[in-house]
Amino acid sequence: MKKIFFAGCALLLCMGFARVQAQEKDALSEQQLKMMEAFHIVSAADIDQWARTLVSDEYRGRRSGDIGYDMAVDFVIDHFMEWGIQPKGDNGTYENTFAQPYCDVQGVGFLKAYYAIGKDTVVKNYVARKDYFPTALSDGGEATGELVYVGYGINAPELGYNDYKGVDLTGKIVLCEGGFPYKGKNVDSLKMWNKYLRAQPKIAAAKAAGAKGLLFVSKYANPMPMQTPGMIVAFVSKETAQELLSGTGRSFDEWHKRFDAFKGKAVPTGHIVSLGAENTFYGDRTTANIVGVIEGSDPVLKNEYIILGAHIDHLGMLPEIYPGAQDNVSGSVITMAAAKALALSKVDLKRSVVIVLFASEELGILGAEHFLKTLPFPKEKVTCMINTDMLATGTGFMVHSSNEWADLVPYFRSASEEWARRPFKANLTPWEYKTRLFTDGNLFQNFQIPTFELKSTGGKWPAPYHVPEDTMDQLDPVIMADAARTMAIAVIQIANK
Repeated sequence: MKKIFFAGCALLLCMGFARVQAQEKDALSEQQLKMMEAFHIVSAADIDQWARTLVSDEYRGRRSGDIGYDMAVDFVIDHFMEWGIQPKGDNGTYENTFAQPYCDVQGVGFLKAYYAIGKDTVVKNYVARKDYFPTALSDGGEATGELVYVGYGINAPELGYNDYKGVDLTGKIVLCEGGFPYKGKNVDSLKMWNKYLRAQPKIAAAKAAGAKGLLFVSKYANPMPMQTPGMIVAFVSKETAQELLSGTGRSFDEWHKRFDAFKGKAVPTGHIVSLGAENTFYGDRTTANIVGVIEGSDPVLKNEYIILGAHIDHLGMLPEIYPGAQDNVSGSVITMAAAKALALSKVDLKRSVVIVLFASEELGILGAEHFLKTLPFPKEKVTCMINTDMLATGTGFMVHSSNEWADLVPYFRSASEEWARRPFKANLTPWEYKTRLFTDGNLFQNFQIPTFELKSTGGKWPAPYHVPEDTMDQLDPVIMADAARTMAIAVIQIANK
C-alpha cells in the first residue's frame, strides 16, 4: 500500500508540475504567437509595391518643398491611418511642419572655360552630369569672370581664419571645396568650425568678397535651396577642377594640402569661366516630417520611447528625376513594414514606439533637426533610435553604434540570427561628436541618444548614388523584408526589456 501511496503522490506531483509548465508555456506562447504574427505580417510584396509607388515619376523624386514630396506624405499617412497608428505630429496631426524654401531647377545650365594656348583662345564646353552638376543652391542667370581657387572658401573671424585675405574677388568666380581644414577632435572646436561646413556660409562669404559665381569641387547633385540671391553656383568633378587649375604651378591635390596645413592663399588661375543656371526660387514653401506612435501598454514605461526613423525625401528634379530608390525609399518602406507589423499584430509593447519619416535630409538633416527641436517628450525618455538609410541589398545585417550602447546589441543579434536567420555583425566605436552628418541618426547620436544605424552586409557597393540611375533595379525586396522583420522583433524585445 505504501508503494501505491507514494507512487500516487509522485504522479500527482508530476501532474501538478506539468500543469505549471503548461501554464508558463501558455503565458509565453501568447506573446510568442503575436511576435510570430508580427514577423509574418511583413511582406516582400508590400515592400515592392510601396517602393514602386514612391519612385514613380508621379512623385517627382520627393524633393522637400515640392508637390512630389507632399504626395509621399499623403501616401504614408493613408497607411498609418489604415493600420491604426496614432498621430504624433503638430496639433493632433501626423505632420511635423516647418518652413522649407524650394528651388525649381528647370535646366542643366552650362559651364565653359576659356584657355589661352599660345596666341589662341580655346573654349571648352563642359558636359552636364559628367563634368559638372546643376544645383538648387544657385540663383538663375549667368556669370563670367576669372576663376580663383580659395581652398575651403571660409571666412571665420572668430577663428582667425580667412581664405579670402588679401585677394580682390570683385566680379570673379570662386572655386572651393566642402568641409574645413581643422582635423582635431576637440568637441568645442568642432562645433565652432561646423557652422562653416555647409554650402550657404561659403556662398555668402564669396559674395561678401565680391564674387558673382562659385564652383564647388564635388561630383554630386545638391538639392539645397538657394540662400544667396545673385550668386550663380554649380558643382564640378575633381577632374574638372584639376583641369581648371592647369597652369597654376601645382596640382589640385597639392594646393589642397597647403590649405589643409593652414598655409593656403587664394590662387588666381588666369582662366576665364562662364556658368549659367536655369532656376526659379520659391521662398514660402513648407514641408513636414511624418510622425506616428504606437502607444505602450505599461502605465509607466509607455512614457519611454523607441524611435524608428528613415528619411523619405530625395533630390527631386535637377532637372531630370532623381528617383532615390536606394536613397532612401529602401529605408522608408522597411520602416513602414516594421510599423505595420507592430501595429496590426497587437503585440504587447510596454514602451511606446514612434515612427518618423523625415523630410529634408538631403537638404542638410533639416527634418531631423526640426523634429528634435520640437520633440513632444524629453530626450532623456528616448530608449533608443533606430535609423535605416540605404538598406537595399545584401545577405545579412549589422548595426553601427557606439560602445556606450552595446547593451542593446544582443536584441538586434537575436532578431537577425534567430528570427530572420540572417548573419549579423555589430560595428561599435567610441562615441564622438560628428561634424559632417551623413544620416539623420548622426544627429541623434550627437545628442547622446542611443542610436543604431541598421545596415546590410554582403551587398553590392558602391551602387548608383545621387544619380538618376538610382531606380528600382537597386532594390531587393526579399532582404528588405527580412530587415523589417529584424527591426520589428528587436523593437518588441527592447520595448519589453
